[in-house]
Amino acid sequence: MKTCKRLIAVLLLGPVLAMGWVAAAYAHGEKAQEAFLRMQTVAFFDTKFASDKPEPGDFGVKQGEEWTVTGTMKILETWPKTIDEPEVGYIGVTT
Repeated sequence: MKTCKRLIAVLLLGPVLAMGWVAAAYAHGEKAQEAFLRMQTVAFFDTKFASDKPEPGDFGVKQGEEWTVTGTMKILETWPKTIDEPEVGYIGVTT
């Protein structure tokens, strides 16, 4: 009878204790964030573009020409906790 009780205890408690020691699997991208989440968590304000008003039909900036954008950027409180705050940022401008 004692052996039967021990067997039942092991069969019931064993899986419960084993689940407590299982670590989360981060190899499949569980900590990764989609780009749209990161893009929606940075705010730009007081933005100015170094360009005069373009004439109709003028594109303003030619390919390879330097263009300056100034302003302030703020990391919002919605930045994902699993990603470190950025130290360097790159802005891509496409049309």
